[in-house]
Amino acid sequence: MNTLAFAASMENSIFANIEKLKPGCSADLHPLLEALAGFHKEFEMVLVRAKSVTDGQSMPELDTMQLLGTDENWRVLTGVFSASSSPNALDYAVLWSVHAMLDKSAQFYQQAARQSVQPQLRLFYGSLGEIKLILRRRMDGV
Repeated sequence: MNTLAFAASMENSIFANIEKLKPGCSADLHPLLEALAGFHKEFEMVLVRAKSVTDGQSMPELDTMQLLGTDENWRVLTGVFSASSSPNALDYAVLWSVHAMLDKSAQFYQQAARQSVQPQLRLFYGSLGEIKLILRRRMDGV
């Protein structure tokens, strides 16, 4: 399995794990988890498009605003959970799990960038890793 195929599979797995975590958490956390699940589905689609790139073609463009959304949208999503009067321990466990998945996937993309021979792939994987780190930093604020 090549790196792009593995990355797409990994993003699909993260999406599935987020979907599994949603039923046990509070209603205040659901909008945030929906947004994270949507992000991972879109991220997977970027990787699927990248798998179809042949030699000599450029990698698909990464629109960070489309992937991550605006800061204002993120504030609205996190504001609902932050304003919650009594978040339960399970909510924090879910957030920790998602944070860990984001951290490990960012490490994967950074390592893939370091090990890539082609400069184009190195830049692509590095950009994917940076996007994951941005999302992880956003999660740090929740």
